[in-house]
Amino acid sequence: MKAMWYLNDLFVLPNARGKGVASGLQKYIEDFARNNASFSLKLATAVNNEAAKALYEKNGYYKVTAFDHYVLRTDTVTQSN
Repeated sequence: MKAMWYLNDLFVLPNARGKGVASGLQKYIEDFARNNASFSLKLATAVNNEAAKALYEKNGYYKVTAFDHYVLRTDTVTQSN
């Protein structure tokens, strides 16, 4: 089974935005994924982060809508008996 890489956050400091830094970081992780024979690279961003979504789509990524994701915070939830 091939690996799937998941990038949860791609953050660029405000003074470095608009200079190709995010696209350069994306290319770096894409090359890393390809060179390590992975199946895919998955990105996540906030639903209201329009700039990130536009960047991802401009660079060939597409939105997957087949799944809703759920999270349980195990560091803050007490265990039930």
